[in-house]
Amino acid sequence: MRSHWQVESMHWVLDMTFREDESRIRKKRGPLAFNVMRKIAMALFKQDDTQKENDRAGR
Repeated sequence: MRSHWQVESMHWVLDMTFREDESRIRKKRGPLAFNVMRKIAMALFKQDDTQKENDRAGR
């Protein structure tokens, strides 16, 4: 049960920060490529020492 909410938390962050649910990328491997790039960017934001007030401002 807890692992489910951890996944939901990550998806919520991706949606709020990168507006992932509003993405119109749907052809070929585009969705997978952008999903990987968003997760890499999110990991880099978490490592940033000069943390902004929120992820969206940092982006």
